[in-house]
Amino acid sequence: MTVTKPTLLQRLDATGVPLILARLALGVVFIYLALNKLSADPHVFAKSIKQYSVLPQDPPQIINAVAIVLPWLELLCGVAVLLGVMLRGAGLLLLVQLVAFTLAIYKYGIDLFNQGKFAAICDIKFDCGCGTGEQWYCEKLLGNLGLIAAAVVTAWSRSRVLCLPAMLRRRRGGVVAAPATVGQELG
Repeated sequence: MTVTKPTLLQRLDATGVPLILARLALGVVFIYLALNKLSADPHVFAKSIKQYSVLPQDPPQIINAVAIVLPWLELLCGVAVLLGVMLRGAGLLLLVQLVAFTLAIYKYGIDLFNQGKFAAICDIKFDCGCGTGEQWYCEKLLGNLGLIAAAVVTAWSRSRVLCLPAMLRRRRGGVVAAPATVGQELG
């Protein structure tokens, strides 16, 4: 059997550092944003969702349901990511949300810019509805791209350093299998 030498990315992932940093960033941000939305009036968040014209406007129950469910989903995923529980699922859910939010924000900013209200696209300052108040458009997009990268790391990392399930298995004396590398078969 030929064993392939791990790539630089695989060796970096095996340290657990990228995953820990990604988990901290995603978990803290999404828990914070979810708590902001949950403590605010859900009608305000529903209006924020409506401004993007991404969801059907009729019946209004669709937007209202999203405004109620989304903060709870963000909170659940943020806690799961921080604890290292169901990482792939939570990471993928956050990735899908972040891509959808980023595309909606991008479209909204382009629409505002095309209306001729701003000299440059980065001059746009708006309340994206995420619970942080007004933000500069370009900074928001860059921040979201960073969170998308963190979600990708969280969803695809093979490391389980400082993840609650792996720590519990070690404590109980269970054997934690090392992640398979390229060239090894998963058994």
